[in-house]
Amino acid sequence: MNLIQRFRLPADHPHHLGKFAILLAVLLAIITAYPFFSENLWVQILVITVGFLTILSALWAVNNSMTVLISCIALAIPTFALNVVNSLRPDDVFAFYAVPLAFAFYLIINLSLLNSVVKTRVMTLDILCGAVAVYLLIGINWALVYTYIDLLNPEAFKSSMQMLEPDKAFTHDFVYFSFVTLATLGYGDIVPVSTTARTFAMLEAIVGALYIAVIIGKIVSTARPTSTESPAPKDKP
Repeated sequence: MNLIQRFRLPADHPHHLGKFAILLAVLLAIITAYPFFSENLWVQILVITVGFLTILSALWAVNNSMTVLISCIALAIPTFALNVVNSLRPDDVFAFYAVPLAFAFYLIINLSLLNSVVKTRVMTLDILCGAVAVYLLIGINWALVYTYIDLLNPEAFKSSMQMLEPDKAFTHDFVYFSFVTLATLGYGDIVPVSTTARTFAMLEAIVGALYIAVIIGKIVSTARPTSTESPAPKDKP
C-alpha cells in the first residue's frame, strides 16, 4: 500500500494517515534540522518559514474547534512577525515578546492534541502519530521556557563544552537540552545552574516520565484496535 492510498483510507482505518501524521512529520523535520542552522540571514528566514509550516500543520490538527483555531491564529500571527523582526536585528529585544507568545501558542496546540488523542476510542496509526507529536511539543514548549529563562538570566545555564550562546535566543542548544531532559538522559554537557532553571528541568523530567507511563498507557488500554478483516461467515444449520 503506497502513501497516497493510505491518505485516502477512512479515518477509522488502522493504517489511516491524516492531520496528526503531517504535524508529526513537520516537527521531526524541524527538530532534526535545527542543529544545522547557522547565523546566515537567509537560513534564519528559512527557519522562520519552516516554523510557519509547523504553525499551519498545527492549526490544521486542531481545527475541529473554532475557539481553539481562532485563539491559535491570534497567537500565531504576532509570533511569526516578531520572529521575523527579531532575526533581522543584532539583539534579542523582540524575543522577550515572541517567546511567551510562542509558548502560549504551542501550549494550546498541545492541550488540544492531547485532548483529541486521549478521548479516542479507535486506535489508528494517525492517533499514534498524534500521541508522539504531543510528546515532541512538550519538548519544544520546555525549550521555549529555557530560552526565556536564559533571556532573563544569561548565567542560568552553564556548558562544559562552551556551546551556549547566552546572547542569542532560539539556539538549538535549548532544544537539545530540553529533549535530553525530557528523555531523562542527562548527559551533563549543559547544566542548569539557577534555582529556576533547575526547577523547570526537574519538572520536565517528571512530565516526560509520567507522559509515557500514564498517557500512552491509557491510550493503549482504552482505545479499541480496528480490524480490516471481515468477520468469518457463520455456518448454516
